[in-house]
Amino acid sequence: MKKIYYIIIIILLSISIQNYTTGGIENIVTKNQYSINKNMNYSKEYSNEHRFLVGEINPAKSFSAEQGGNSALDVLIAGLKISSGSFHQSNAFSAFLESSRPRPLSNGGDVAAYFSAKSTGANTNIFGINPLVSDTKGFAGQSLQNELDFNVADSRTHVQGLGVVLNSNQNMSSPPTGFVCRVANMTKWDRCFWTVDGSANVAISIGTKVKGNSSGSMPIEMHGRSASGKLLSASILADLNGSLILRSGSDDGAIGFQNPNGENNGYINSNGISVYKSISSSSFRGLGKTAFNVRQLAAGKGATAFCDSKYVCDSISGTLILRTGNIIEESGDFLDITFPVIRSINPNCNVTGFDKKNFNIPQFGISEVKNDSITLRSGSPLKGLSLYSFTYICAGS
Repeated sequence: MKKIYYIIIIILLSISIQNYTTGGIENIVTKNQYSINKNMNYSKEYSNEHRFLVGEINPAKSFSAEQGGNSALDVLIAGLKISSGSFHQSNAFSAFLESSRPRPLSNGGDVAAYFSAKSTGANTNIFGINPLVSDTKGFAGQSLQNELDFNVADSRTHVQGLGVVLNSNQNMSSPPTGFVCRVANMTKWDRCFWTVDGSANVAISIGTKVKGNSSGSMPIEMHGRSASGKLLSASILADLNGSLILRSGSDDGAIGFQNPNGENNGYINSNGISVYKSISSSSFRGLGKTAFNVRQLAAGKGATAFCDSKYVCDSISGTLILRTGNIIEESGDFLDITFPVIRSINPNCNVTGFDKKNFNIPQFGISEVKNDSITLRSGSPLKGLSLYSFTYICAGS
């Protein structure tokens, strides 16, 4: 008799659960309870197989609004609408796991929530997980974030944060990328990577390029794009001895130094170093003022040259500015630099130069040296209506 009573109670509870919709709770199973018919035709309308909804939340309306009017098929929906009077945390979906199993030799582990998405055709675009948080227009102070929490109770625990592991034994035609900062419209991220004050001892740690010994670091690359659309990459890295290396993005490129306003303070290139502020030394200086003669055919009609106001241009050294004209007919001798003293023998001069706008280095050299002057010649035509900076240092008697 008691056994029959229990059976009746179980049947009644089962019927009650299946039909329970009061209080905004809905537990509806559509079509087949356990699987979707593999031959079903996907509808253009939003549809789902199983849904568990609390509160008056409309998944179809929400998905369409957040995904630009697109539709979707959901196998399982967990929906929850929370009123403004709620005082505790509410979770639309939770997965809990407890494990005391030691780390396996395969370096795996136990997972609270596992998602697997597999591509089975050409040109697919697969997301293993795609969380979305969004705001509602008209309410101030909203904050959006996806958070990963690590609650640590033992000092011996290793916290490794977010691990991005690539498993592939193929030579990939396109290089994989660990993290990509993208935008979906005209609004840009202010910072793609940001460490909060005091949050870490080292902001970023970069390992060696290959495993094992005798290897420098992986580089940090920074891209620029020339006027012709060519992608040029400058980089920062450490060599196998731990020395810091700075690489420009092209063979004739320079490493420039600028102030916070983007104004050039100096540069390093294959010809040497030019710094706009040098060490003061009143006991070592040249004599008089250097004169400049611009040759119009190679420097352009109306071209001028003058000593940079930040420097002196004397018998030993100087920095001058060449302002090219609007018609440059040829490459060739474009500037005579005449010193205020006449040496007993020709001086040994070193001249470096660059385009002040973009650090491009013109093809030029010293075509003629006299005991009182040098002449600069361009190997290819200079750029018209441009500012060039030339620094000369001349030793000798």
